[in-house]
Amino acid sequence: MTKTGILFLLTCSALNYATSVVGNNVQRADDACADPSLAVTFVQAYSTTLTSHNVNYRADFVQADTIGTIDWQIQGEIFRAWKTPQPGTVSLYRMSIDTLASDVILAVSTTVNPPVVPGFPTNFGVVAYVYPTQVCGSVPLYQLGFSAKTDHWYTTDASERDALVGFGWTNQGVIAYVLPLCDCCQGGGWAKRNVRAGQCMSVHPLH
Repeated sequence: MTKTGILFLLTCSALNYATSVVGNNVQRADDACADPSLAVTFVQAYSTTLTSHNVNYRADFVQADTIGTIDWQIQGEIFRAWKTPQPGTVSLYRMSIDTLASDVILAVSTTVNPPVVPGFPTNFGVVAYVYPTQVCGSVPLYQLGFSAKTDHWYTTDASERDALVGFGWTNQGVIAYVLPLCDCCQGGGWAKRNVRAGQCMSVHPLH
């Protein structure tokens, strides 16, 4: 066999090995991530009666407004997460200072037991399943508190967080990692997610 033929065979073998390694790594990364197509959108609502914000999926607030007595006013979508356990996720609970949900906070539990949060003894159960660390294209979910009104607010927008801090709210840090509202939000640019690799890549709008 000529040197050219040997070189060709060696090159092909190297490429096949590299493809196999990359494919296996990508598959492992994919298996460790929850399926984004199963995620649902969560919204934030406000009650003027309770002076309190709350987080749930839209249908729950619609039902509560129709048959209940609390005036939940939906103020917008904030993140995507899962309603059932998924690979790599943990439970996100809603905890309150009372049974009326006069002040609700979100807290993660990495065990089968609800979290214990001082001052928030009422457990409203699991509202979502989220990531405990920033993986699989997730983003931080920030918690802010406003002690003068015993209220809390949640956002994935760092600039919104900073604006509220400027208004007197307290930045209480990251409580969980969730999916953004769009698969890849890059400052309004066109992008789509390479789900297996957990990355975003810019593409043409028509692609």
